[in-house]
Amino acid sequence: MFVVDVQSSLMEESPEEAARRDEVLRMYHATKDALSIIGDVSTLTVATPVPPPVDDSWIKPSDIQRMTGDGSVNCLSLILCC
Repeated sequence: MFVVDVQSSLMEESPEEAARRDEVLRMYHATKDALSIIGDVSTLTVATPVPPPVDDSWIKPSDIQRMTGDGSVNCLSLILCC
């Protein structure tokens, strides 16, 4: 009878171990959910190609200097000169 009592008490889970087991299970499920979300984002992300550069060869440097005064280019001066 003594041996049976000792074995049952040895097999009993301590409160600390139960809390640790619960924490590990929570971490496992959170990690599994996070990996699922990352996988969904990775498969749903679509890359679009970068548009070609703007051809501004038709703009004369003298027009830009006349509009800005210092030769710098800004959007307003390009709109106004055209």
